[in-house]
Amino acid sequence: MFRRCENEKNNKERGIYHHSCCVDVATVCLGELMIDERKRRENERKFEVWNELPDGSRCYFYEVQGRHGWTARYVKEVDASERTLKFYQEIYDEKGRLVEIHEKYPVDKGHIRVKEGS
Repeated sequence: MFRRCENEKNNKERGIYHHSCCVDVATVCLGELMIDERKRRENERKFEVWNELPDGSRCYFYEVQGRHGWTARYVKEVDASERTLKFYQEIYDEKGRLVEIHEKYPVDKGHIRVKEGS
């Protein structure tokens, strides 16, 4: 069950609706911009660190230290309404150099080695 946004005509064309079937889903409509507050809180809790970009989108990330001094950074890019645009993993060696990227979403491209000097 969905409740249409006040900007029904514009949002209907774009396929955007409020969810009214779940009490815990808080979607805020600011003009044509709809933000899923539940998803935003979940991303903030999971990632703890993010960059807010001028267009309202965000880049969330967290790091995991490996046993051999390497670091994996998980990065999630979302649009202004918290829809995931891209999710990938960056691998850094013990000297902090980016050595590998593994894009996982929207298409899993596997591990791609980063060339030295780039």
